[in-house]
Amino acid sequence: MALFLQSLPTVIILIAAFCGRNWLVARIKSGVEHDFNSKLENLKGELRAKENEISTLRDTVFTGRNQRQALVEKRKIEAIEAVWKSVVELGKFKALAGAMAIVKFEAASQEISKNPNVKHFFETVAKLAPKVEDMSTISAPNERPFISPVAWAYFSALQAVLTGAYAKVKILEAGVQDSHKLINHEREKKLLITALPHQKSYIEQYDSTTYYYLIDELEEKLLKELQNMLAGKESDAENVQRAKELQKQIKENEADSVSLNV
Repeated sequence: MALFLQSLPTVIILIAAFCGRNWLVARIKSGVEHDFNSKLENLKGELRAKENEISTLRDTVFTGRNQRQALVEKRKIEAIEAVWKSVVELGKFKALAGAMAIVKFEAASQEISKNPNVKHFFETVAKLAPKVEDMSTISAPNERPFISPVAWAYFSALQAVLTGAYAKVKILEAGVQDSHKLINHEREKKLLITALPHQKSYIEQYDSTTYYYLIDELEEKLLKELQNMLAGKESDAENVQRAKELQKQIKENEADSVSLNV
């Protein structure tokens, strides 16, 4: 009994040391877990904030993209309307082009200074032309970025035929001898052959004034292309290639016009 009492303090100390160690380990573990949980919650909060930022940014981008696309589509529709309005305005040249369709331009230009009656005839025909100042509503060139290359190519070919007839009658009205030498018919011919390859034999065989008879077909092709644009249809590969060739011819014609003006 005395021995047990003597050993009791040691046992108590050992028990206290054991309990203290366990308490300390538990305390440290609890502190570490608390610190870890706090950091984890903070990290989760930061991730949620980042996700919200990313979601907001994504929604903003998508909304902005959709808004831009809607604006582009709206502008495209406006461009189609403006181009067709320009076609209608160019139609004012049809009566003049129709009158010129029965004329042999080269023969007339050789006869113009010799025969007053010939000059008088073209002075009368010229009155069929609309006033140039009234044609300011032809705004198609401003719409070029918003319409397909195919549509622009057909419009350019149509415009070349109608304004070409106007240019011819104005030269003849002025009584310029051999005026046929001043106009490059080959450019106009190549442009039309590219636009209407199935009409090649007709275009090569007849005088340029008879291109008037191709106007309806050009208008029909242009209208179909504009309708395809409204329906969101892509032009087929053949038409795209034809448009590229037409664009090349248009640029060559524009270059000729610049050189003549200079």
